Amino acid sequence: MSTSLTSPGLVFAANRALIGAHRAIAKTSQFATDFSADAANPGDTMAVEFFDTDPATDYNEESNNYGTVNGTVGDVKVTFDKRVKKTYGYKPTDLLKASASIWTRKGDAAGLAVGLAIEKKIAALVNRTDIPKTGDGFGAYNEQVVASITKKALSNLRAACADVGEAGIDPAQTILVLTPSAFADALALFDANVYGGSEAIRLGMLPGLYGFKGVMELQLSKTAGENLVGALIPADALGVAGRTIPADDVGDGAECGFTTDDASGLTIGTYAFVDHNTRTHKFTMEALFGAKLIQPGKCVRLVSSATA
Repeated sequence: MSTSLTSPGLVFAANRALIGAHRAIAKTSQFATDFSADAANPGDTMAVEFFDTDPATDYNEESNNYGTVNGTVGDVKVTFDKRVKKTYGYKPTDLLKASASIWTRKGDAAGLAVGLAIEKKIAALVNRTDIPKTGDGFGAYNEQVVASITKKALSNLRAACADVGEAGIDPAQTILVLTPSAFADALALFDANVYGGSEAIRLGMLPGLYGFKGVMELQLSKTAGENLVGALIPADALGVAGRTIPADDVGDGAECGFTTDDASGLTIGTYAFVDHNTRTHKFTMEALFGAKLIQPGKCVRLVSSATA
């Protein structure tokens, strides 16, 4: 983890925030991501690239096709339309009464809150409007009925990947998303040695089950008529991007900075300042990000019963 903060307490809390957001980081990293500590403003857009994973083709020495392009590079504009923050207020006397672990608990809680907001943004993309079953580039294959979670139903979903669109989707590059209830039902089907042990449960991710890239727990919409129990989302079909917000002049006795998860690039801004009107110290952690379906026609909604 790298940080621009200097105060020991803030550095510790910010590092703990990234640990608190680890569950969300593990999930978003399964898709096409572009996180960095570069500055951006809410409403800015950027292009998130994706690359096809079609099989490599034979080299032909006679025609010398070495330089012939047989891979597709595309991109989609993602708007940084989600700015989330978690703020705690405390009196100076509170710090005197509390133990040093206050920075641990504060960072953990703020990071978890930011992480949940990122998960919620991704989950909101799975719906009948963004992934319809009629229209240009869509078909009946964009909706699959899964009445109950059984081993047979899961194996059928793997087979159904071949029927999505014109070329199908590769299960090994596809995330099987399940609602918490459906995810629990899937866990109940297997022993821990099959799905990876307790660490897989804590992260809400089961790697490699049934040959999928991963099986992910995500709270999807409960809106009436959606009937969602999950989704099939290829890794290159959903893009998530995040940046930092330019720091304001915070004045005397305050500090602001950023802490970055070196593996994913996810950056959380930290601001500590004093509200002189209430004599309250404020501690805020925030993130700026956006998410969009890059190739919605390759995604499949899983429903308990057919939708209208």
